[in-house]
Amino acid sequence: MIQETCTILASKHIYGHAWIVTNNSGKIENFASSDPQIFKLFKDKINSGWIPSCVKKIKNEDKPYSLIDDTSLSCSECPIKDLYKDLYNDRSAFTIELKHKKKIYGYLTISLDNMYMIDYNELALLDEVAGDIAYALHNIEIGKSLKVEKYRYEMAEKIAHLGSWEQSNVDNTLEWSDEVYKIFELDISNKMTLDDFIERVHPEDRDSVSQTFQKSIQEHLPYHITHRILFSDGRIKHVLEHAKHFYDDSNNYISTIGTVQDITKQKNTQEKLIQNENKLQYLLDSLSVGVVVHASDTSIIMNNPKASELLDLNNEQLRGMQAIDTKWNFLDSNEKILEVEEYPINKIISTKKQIQNMLLGIIQDTTKDIVWVLVNGFPIFNDKDEITEVIINFIDITELKSTNELLEQKKKELETIIQEAPNPIAIHNEDGKIIMINKVWEDLTGYSHAEIDTISKWTEKVALNSSNREEHIKSLYSITQRVNEGEFEITTKDNHKIIWAFSSAPLGQIDGKKVLISTAMDITQLKQKDEMLISQSRHAAMGEMISMIAHQWRQPISVIAMDANNMLVDIELDSFNATEAEKYAKSITTQTQHLSETIDDFRNFFKPDRVISQVNIKDILDKTMSIVKDSLANNNIELTSSFETDKEVKAYPRELMQVFVNIITNSKDALTSNKRNDASISIRVYEDEKYINTEVCDNGGGINTDILPKVFDPYFSTKDAKTGTGLGLYMSKMIVEDHLNGIIEARNSDDGACFNIRLLK
Repeated sequence: MIQETCTILASKHIYGHAWIVTNNSGKIENFASSDPQIFKLFKDKINSGWIPSCVKKIKNEDKPYSLIDDTSLSCSECPIKDLYKDLYNDRSAFTIELKHKKKIYGYLTISLDNMYMIDYNELALLDEVAGDIAYALHNIEIGKSLKVEKYRYEMAEKIAHLGSWEQSNVDNTLEWSDEVYKIFELDISNKMTLDDFIERVHPEDRDSVSQTFQKSIQEHLPYHITHRILFSDGRIKHVLEHAKHFYDDSNNYISTIGTVQDITKQKNTQEKLIQNENKLQYLLDSLSVGVVVHASDTSIIMNNPKASELLDLNNEQLRGMQAIDTKWNFLDSNEKILEVEEYPINKIISTKKQIQNMLLGIIQDTTKDIVWVLVNGFPIFNDKDEITEVIINFIDITELKSTNELLEQKKKELETIIQEAPNPIAIHNEDGKIIMINKVWEDLTGYSHAEIDTISKWTEKVALNSSNREEHIKSLYSITQRVNEGEFEITTKDNHKIIWAFSSAPLGQIDGKKVLISTAMDITQLKQKDEMLISQSRHAAMGEMISMIAHQWRQPISVIAMDANNMLVDIELDSFNATEAEKYAKSITTQTQHLSETIDDFRNFFKPDRVISQVNIKDILDKTMSIVKDSLANNNIELTSSFETDKEVKAYPRELMQVFVNIITNSKDALTSNKRNDASISIRVYEDEKYINTEVCDNGGGINTDILPKVFDPYFSTKDAKTGTGLGLYMSKMIVEDHLNGIIEARNSDDGACFNIRLLK
């Protein structure tokens, strides 16, 4: 339209050229001219923000128009200033405002002869043309505005899921916007009535919708309701309706205009929020932890049932209570009245920091009992870093506190018992740290706890001749029950040698580390006594040994005597034969060697053992047989043996041989006293899961059941005073159980007694 206007004005040949610029908010917005190609440079400059001189002149002179006679002087920057010159005369640039109702829509500029401007009729004509153009621009602007508003309205409906509708009471028809059809999921070509609408309302909501609508008409009130829409596939939408009714001058109802909004998402979100709130409330109500929410003025705005229970106040009493309330009765960890400024809520507000694991005592009002709680709390801030709320939770630890106090008391009692115990005791962990030793340990070794506070220090100072003592201790941390470790030599601080028998047991874990308690018994004097008893026992058995030697020597001596006598007879009869003499001499030599070996066997038997070693039971029994076999043979006692294993055991060889000699000798005595014709002793060596067993049984009638439990007692004997000392079996038990960490047992079989020596594999 603007372009056509410029073309018409220039076509009359009165005006050389015409151009129009429009503006918006004071800025040039559009451009049109009678010759777009010629005015391209002008348009580009306009678009770059340049304002023509003719327009500036109007603004500066505050007139509705301007006239520039010489454009070459006044419009030096104008790209089209030369168009105002022609072949015959110069033309002027005339510019007039495009104004309607005090609003300037742009400017019209034309080139014309100066003579025309003297004609006021021509000026009035141009003013009328400018007014018409401005009016047209005004109407265009209104049209654009209406389109924009309509577009905005439609977009708002889509975004908000909000549609508009109008219902006429004349023909009962409904006019729906596009968005209403989308909400109801209907074809926009369908014409709707109020009855059609009601059919799509959920059956349970129809009566309510109809009644509310009619009531609002009758009472001349706005119509507001939330209801559901039911679809054929079972889906449900929630909608919110607002409407206003219109009436004629006689107050007769004419129509209703309203809106409907799809609030399904909001409704579902609201329902989920309610469900979550209910779950949260249930959770708070079910917690075994008290929860209290304070406002910034310390007043309580929320609490759960556990908080009421622990504070001994009901909800009505708690709500609104502040820190300064006199009903509070709190104690500190030392059971002293807690100052108000030290209350958890006041500490959080004053420091703006959380509190953790604060021990607090609550004196309950009704029972005066003290409930001990651990308190934790934190502040909530707004955007201005101001505390809006404080959330505090507290857990009842009354029983735990009492238990801990009892444990602490028991710990002190245990420490006292350990310290005052008569035997050495140490507690140590798998990191090699000795946690404590008692007084006896320090007194006997001469070392203080500070001097031996690690396993390394302990073994370095006391185990001078043992390189594997520390490794032995490390292996103990895997035990699950008490174990006897055996005997160890200890070097004291003043370089004395003592012997301790150790045992260890697990104590569980402390600070994540396995802990053992090790106890010891100083057996130095017992060991000396044992050595004396062993010596005494061996000497007491010497008579028996001499008898055995006599039995073993009788035959070799008889052979030697016979050979010597034969040699003498040959000499006497003067029938000496060198060959026969050599045979007699070799026989004497053989018998003499046998006598020497017998002496060696008995000499070795009486030597003391110094070192424990790996031994084979069969080897020990073979050496034992060399000592006792002749004595058994002379008493017509048969000895049989069976070996079902050849595994070795740790033992002192001669001490173990002494045990076997003692038991076999006892069986021989029982058999000879009972005068059995078929006297026999059987030896069986076999293994079980844990032990190597050596079972020695006889058929001598067994041991009287009354004295069976006493056979290992010291100085107890069933023999007469001349033949029995009562030390043999006692020493055997001491050797097996104390020296070799084994077990010795006695029982009766069907026709005799059995002794079983059980040694660890």
